Amino acid sequence: MPDPINVPVPCTCPQAHEDGDVVYLAPKLGLRGGLAVESAMTEPDPTMAVAWALITNNVVGWTKTDANGDPEPITEENLDALLPYAQGGEIVSNRAASLYLEDAFGPFEQRRKDSLQRSRTSGQTRPLLASHKPSRRKRSGSSSEPASDGQPSKA
Repeated sequence: MPDPINVPVPCTCPQAHEDGDVVYLAPKLGLRGGLAVESAMTEPDPTMAVAWALITNNVVGWTKTDANGDPEPITEENLDALLPYAQGGEIVSNRAASLYLEDAFGPFEQRRKDSLQRSRTSGQTRPLLASHKPSRRKRSGSSSEPASDGQPSKA
């Protein structure tokens, strides 16, 4: 697996690091993250739900520590508490969006295009071609062409 993406953020640990912290994001949107985004699309506020799904399912590590210097586990509660929006949360959110949104919404866009294509052609027995013109039958030149009174002529 490729190396995670490093996202530098300000330190919010009890024992502050002068050089800040780093949040590590997965290099690609994984299956769990993609499914979480798909599920988030059904929420009343899909923008918030998608952003949260991208973060909670793609933070694979960080340098956040507790008061004893031990690593803080990555949980939804810790993400919310230790990654405040104004102190790195917004940075991580924007980086996650730039990394994953195209992959997250690509399948939705493809399904939309497929659905539009199917709706345009539904009910047609054959595709319409711009160059298609109705065919005309050639006259055979028969001597049985109608006369002016509607009766066959006698040649």
